[in-house]
Amino acid sequence: MDWFFAVIFMCFLYLILELHAITDVHDYYMFPFIPWLFILVGLGIQFIFQLSNKWSVYFLIAFTGFMGFYIRNIIEGTWDKKNSQVNMDLYKYQDQLKTIVPNDKRVIILNDMSNVMFPYIIDKQGNVFSKDDLPIAYIHDMIKRQGIEYMYSDSEKLNQLDTFQTYIDTLLLKAGTVNVYKLKLPD
Repeated sequence: MDWFFAVIFMCFLYLILELHAITDVHDYYMFPFIPWLFILVGLGIQFIFQLSNKWSVYFLIAFTGFMGFYIRNIIEGTWDKKNSQVNMDLYKYQDQLKTIVPNDKRVIILNDMSNVMFPYIIDKQGNVFSKDDLPIAYIHDMIKRQGIEYMYSDSEKLNQLDTFQTYIDTLLLKAGTVNVYKLKLPD
């Protein structure tokens, strides 16, 4: 039985180490806790049913029913696209954004506030930056070393920089607030 408590201890130690990642909407880090949760909930229900007091059983049934409705009301709108922190233009122009760049090309994706949903929506791989700050030296390096030729961006801040303009060969598509650029090394 000592191994059981050791595994539970390791599981909770893992929880403490992953708390930051879990708060960043990476809920799949919680998967190791699901078997333990089933065991603990099952043991708790068994304990309540073994009590001689009928009211504890009634409380358990009422509480379980209440929690089902309560949780449903909390998460009802969270799966809506409008609440996903994704630029809605990505959904609106998804087909054009997917087809404008060949599938085998790696791209730069700028200003992805969605925690990397942008590349999944446009079905592209590459370097993803979550904020407006992309140093121009990075663009130069990615074009030169990685052979990146295209960039998806909804960053007005970057568009206004004269130094960025020297890396633009062509504006391939303007899809709402999302621009797709063909890049080049400056002369």
